[in-house]
Amino acid sequence: MSSLIPYRSVAAPIETTGSRALHPRTAQVRVGGEDASILELMWRRRWTLVACVALAVALGVAYLSTATPHYTSTAVIFVQQQLPDNAPTGLQPPPFATATVEAHAEMLRSNSVLLEALRHPEVAAAPLLASADPLRTLRRELDVSTGLEKELLTVSLTSPDADEAAMIVNRGVEAYVEAQQA
Repeated sequence: MSSLIPYRSVAAPIETTGSRALHPRTAQVRVGGEDASILELMWRRRWTLVACVALAVALGVAYLSTATPHYTSTAVIFVQQQLPDNAPTGLQPPPFATATVEAHAEMLRSNSVLLEALRHPEVAAAPLLASADPLRTLRRELDVSTGLEKELLTVSLTSPDADEAAMIVNRGVEAYVEAQQA
């Protein structure tokens, strides 16, 4: 005589290495042969969790208390295209080209402009530029980029001293403007 056994579909646990398996539908964890919810497991290991969080907070506070802050000073220059003096009245300037702004950026990075900025006594005395070759250091630290707008140049410098960063950027922009007017 045969007997029929009713068939019932049961979610099988996901097999993992070791003695832990997670049942996907019940959020139960099998630890060492006994079922426990994830919250129960976290409650059992609460002191381990508290110790990990305390360690992370302590490491974050230690880093923030020893890290040197860095300040970035930024200047934005609007490059305006001008017509020559002998151009007829009413003539509109040609469409602005990206190459024009790139040329101005290269001029700002040029030796003549950077050397003129270094001639200012406060720039020459800046601790950031206290090296054997201040021109090379200034060229490396001064970031000149073109913005998304075609007519904008962005000049920035990062330093541990906010006043020093602002002073160097301002003197660099002043040297650039003087070179443009000459």
